[in-house]
Amino acid sequence: MGVSGSGKTTFGRALASKLQVSFYDADDYHLDTSIAKMSQGIALGDQDRQPWLHKLNLLLRQKAMQGSAVLACSALREKHRGTLLEGLIGKCWIIFLKGDKELVRDRINTRPNHFMPVALLESQFKELEEPCNALVLDITQNTERLLTEVLAQVASDKNR
Repeated sequence: MGVSGSGKTTFGRALASKLQVSFYDADDYHLDTSIAKMSQGIALGDQDRQPWLHKLNLLLRQKAMQGSAVLACSALREKHRGTLLEGLIGKCWIIFLKGDKELVRDRINTRPNHFMPVALLESQFKELEEPCNALVLDITQNTERLLTEVLAQVASDKNR
């Protein structure tokens, strides 16, 4: 989880590959009306997000029955994360990709063909409720370093 441009898709794909599980990008599940709003620089409200979050929760519950999966999703607020995880059985990890506005802004500005304009970045940081129950990763680190950190934590958790 994290704001747009924090590296959720890049890291999520790499983690899913390392774990040999399926990867899902929440951006692929947005309603067309939500994508149109964001493309116009209009921030989504909870009413816009609810159908999307419920669809993602259903996906996660289906995938949990088959094993494990990795989902890259902004999940900026605690209630969004609650909706995503509702009814899931087993261990769920929330990984928060944390970085400062300047770095994220630079990343968004170099990202081609994405519906999320840099103009919405401020609203994402304003809405962000940092999770207290997540593994927090510093996005200034490279993907390999982040993977090493997460896999060590997962291994440590399995040994408990």
